[in-house]
Amino acid sequence: MRARREFRDRHDLEVAVLDALVDRGEEGMTVFELRTRVDVDIDTLEDALSSLKTDDLIDVSDDDQRTVIV
Repeated sequence: MRARREFRDRHDLEVAVLDALVDRGEEGMTVFELRTRVDVDIDTLEDALSSLKTDDLIDVSDDDQRTVIV
């Protein structure tokens, strides 16, 4: 599945992150899982995640063992 059309005008990396997260629906993904799906270095991924978080397009939760992005 892919991110909705209204979100496809973002940077390619941000769209790739959204597409990966849509595929994982409710369970979300860790940063490491996302990194394997979008194939970028951690700093670049963190920049994209920060932008998506600022725009309220992702939610980040921490369950004491791992951080999950939905």
